[in-house]
Amino acid sequence: MNHPSTAIRRTALRRTTAVLCLGSAAVLAGCATGPNAHPRDPLEPWNRGVYKFNDAVDQAVLKPVATVYTKVTPNFVQSGVRNFFNNLTDAWSAINSALQFKGQEAMDNFWRFTINTTFGLGGVFDVASEAQIPRVKQDFGLTLGRWGVGTGPYLMLPLLGPSTVRDTVALPVDMNGNPIGAIEHVPTRNQVTALSVINQRAQLLDASDLLNQAALDPYSVLRDAYLHTRDDGKRSAALAASAGASAPADGADSDGYEPPPEGMEGEAPAGAASASVPATPAAPSGPGADADGYEPPPEGFEPESGAPVQKGPTPYYVPAVPQLLEHLDPNWGTNFWRR
Repeated sequence: MNHPSTAIRRTALRRTTAVLCLGSAAVLAGCATGPNAHPRDPLEPWNRGVYKFNDAVDQAVLKPVATVYTKVTPNFVQSGVRNFFNNLTDAWSAINSALQFKGQEAMDNFWRFTINTTFGLGGVFDVASEAQIPRVKQDFGLTLGRWGVGTGPYLMLPLLGPSTVRDTVALPVDMNGNPIGAIEHVPTRNQVTALSVINQRAQLLDASDLLNQAALDPYSVLRDAYLHTRDDGKRSAALAASAGASAPADGADSDGYEPPPEGMEGEAPAGAASASVPATPAAPSGPGADADGYEPPPEGFEPESGAPVQKGPTPYYVPAVPQLLEHLDPNWGTNFWRR
């Protein structure tokens, strides 16, 4: 004779199996088919349903709260909150950049976190950006992509928004990598998490309004934009293009001057001689000065024997805190309060 508890467990197991079967059948039945189906969005009907649910929650709760937050909170407080949470993401980005064997990005994110945490009062002030240290956001989903894992089908997660199969698998790791999760006091952790959500939604107010007003199908635009940013190859190309957009042409100096082809050095177009001839520089003022204006130190201040004499500005080595601070705008505090 079977024990009553055993029968209850069997009944619960059968019901759970039936629910999973029905759910799987619903997902498979919702797969988009036909010539107009997006190849990376086979679950489009299901995803559109979740998108409508998320949009309803956003319109009812998140957007009104974020709108009130931007209107009531002073700009400098919003900037400090935004910098604080960005500083936390820099720490996780540094770890993922290292896992992707991107040394320069890892060092940039590491120094951003270190400098902002120490000199920026825990990240409230973004000193690293004023020191011209770039930020490259990374997460474990992009790390898996770097290791060769494909994005997989597009997924719209309830309350969490756009994702892919790869990013969904990486989501628990990203959550554990968030320093907010290390807060042991549950009420404090919940309050910080809520502030983080409001901060993120406040930053997307203008973008979401533009998306809803300009796009005929906001779901498709959001899906295509997200898939583009999560594709490691396209993302790397976009970062390289943005980094090299202002770079001078091959052979050109930093000021944009490009030398003429070989054999054409002495020729100049008619009427351009007076414009192309630079003014004669003034003679060096100090006794013993070189042609480039360098003047040796006074007697008694010569460097030690064998030590090289440095001419020109101090070179920029990364990472080195003194050199980084040399690039810090002396008016960074004023610029921050203006923001």
